Amino acid sequence: MKENYGSRESRRYKEEASSEVPSFNDVTDHYQSILGVPDKKADINNMPKPLRWFAYFFYSVIIFGALIFIISMIVQR
Repeated sequence: MKENYGSRESRRYKEEASSEVPSFNDVTDHYQSILGVPDKKADINNMPKPLRWFAYFFYSVIIFGALIFIISMIVQR
């Protein structure tokens, strides 16, 4: 069965979008094309400054917590 993606512009958009995050099976392709799942990866540098600082803080807390966990596991031995 031949898939019809509509007009030439929508096919071109689908081809450009698929180059950003490739789908590895039919389910992810369905989510990207039909349900509207984002097809681009998040770029922190283009986010607003408060949100960007929150992301930096969040990543720092996770990394710091992982380091503390690893150090505590080593000290307990």
